[in-house]
Amino acid sequence: MTAHSNLTLIHRAHRLGEILAALEGRLGGVEVFPIRPTADAKARRVIVRAWKGSRAPLKLFAGLDLHPDDGSKDKYTPQTEAILRGEAFINFG
Repeated sequence: MTAHSNLTLIHRAHRLGEILAALEGRLGGVEVFPIRPTADAKARRVIVRAWKGSRAPLKLFAGLDLHPDDGSKDKYTPQTEAILRGEAFINFG
């Protein structure tokens, strides 16, 4: 079995271009997972994963909505609640 080095980070979404540029030529198989406050909002954070030695193309996932669209910022979506309780994982597809 071969061990592969990887990088996983959470960062501000508006810095994604800089993150991708920094990974260029160093890590591949980049996966981007947006995190949005609600389904109709722009992503504020992204989870980025990449692997050393990978040549796989970039993958952009649907992402995660933290709160329901009903305006209740004090509640989480069922998916987010399950992740926070350790009952589910972020699904990268």
